[in-house]
Amino acid sequence: MPCWVRRAAGAVVLLALLLPDASGQPTEGTAVEGDVPADLVGRWLVVEQNRLQGGMVHPFARLWEIRQGPDHLELVLRRVRLPEALSTKLVAAGRANRPWMPADGDLRALAERWDDLPASAAGVQRIDHRLVGPGAHPPDFPGETGGSSLVIVTEERFSEPQTVKTSHAVYTVRELAPAHLAGTFVSDSTAETPAPASITLRGDFQAYRVPLVPPRSRLHRLLDTLLARDEPS
Repeated sequence: MPCWVRRAAGAVVLLALLLPDASGQPTEGTAVEGDVPADLVGRWLVVEQNRLQGGMVHPFARLWEIRQGPDHLELVLRRVRLPEALSTKLVAAGRANRPWMPADGDLRALAERWDDLPASAAGVQRIDHRLVGPGAHPPDFPGETGGSSLVIVTEERFSEPQTVKTSHAVYTVRELAPAHLAGTFVSDSTAETPAPASITLRGDFQAYRVPLVPPRSRLHRLLDTLLARDEPS
């Protein structure tokens, strides 16, 4: 089996291991450096277009919620399961080896269920974020983040007995608009498989602002449950 095939398969397995598992909520914190735009506040669907060796593309989605805290902006990584309809489209795109971009209807469906999605944490102990504005370039940042509009860093530490031990992701924002962010990302994860291993994923990413819509009514939720359109808990 070619080496790049083994690496690509390992990366796909890693993405599967990072999917949420039911557990308690982790400790989470945010540090802000430089002039970070306040209009980032809101809910975001982040789609990573992981570009694996051999030309393979494997999209992966995360949910961010950026809030105004007592002192500065705070980022929360929502460890929840996506609505089944969105998850199905994401998986289908990966199997077809193509990027995935949500339609307006996908964002609205996510918005309607945002507060109802089953909370999970995948055994995460702690999550640390950094929001770094333009002009602030910490010495520990890679050179490719220079000249960016914004850099978002997320570091997750997982508890025993998780296979993945740590995950460090850097999102370099090159396009910043009120409802859309775009740029490149690189993530490094360490895992016990059973020997210690390090896997690096990289590619493009897009973040889509999730609109604020009224939550589903109790009757709407009941009908969705009866018609098997609701999300499993």
